[in-house]
Amino acid sequence: MASKTMAKFAHVLQDAKHITERVNDAPEISIESFIGYTSVPVGLAGPLLIKNPDGTSTRTYAPIATSESAIIASCCRGCKAVNKSGGGQFHVLSDAMSRSPVLRFNCTQHAIVFARRVPDLWESTSRHARLVKLTRISWAPMYMCGLTTHVETPQARI
Repeated sequence: MASKTMAKFAHVLQDAKHITERVNDAPEISIESFIGYTSVPVGLAGPLLIKNPDGTSTRTYAPIATSESAIIASCCRGCKAVNKSGGGQFHVLSDAMSRSPVLRFNCTQHAIVFARRVPDLWESTSRHARLVKLTRISWAPMYMCGLTTHVETPQARI
């Protein structure tokens, strides 16, 4: 799969010298338009004090892959704030992700037609994500349509 996608986008990727391919892993990858692997700096944020449902506590660190210079320090400050308040307690209510794009249309009718077609078109855009819920928010005076998508994806298998 990576070879096909890399060939398709060769004109875009010609200057991307740090992308490598591990062909034997390709069947296990579940991302769209997979082209290979690249090295990204990884830092640790934490410790983060987590209060478990059974009353025990755990200190954990989160590996974060980023090239943004201040993101790890920012996450560490957030962990420190949570720790000072006694730790965080988390419960997984559902395994999904949300995205909220806002689109502008020439008229309200175009925004309505688009919002109604999204569920039907969804399946043709992703082999890995399943649309769970679509929340439509329309702002008629500006001919805008806000869509919040709630999507389930299989767990990463890398």
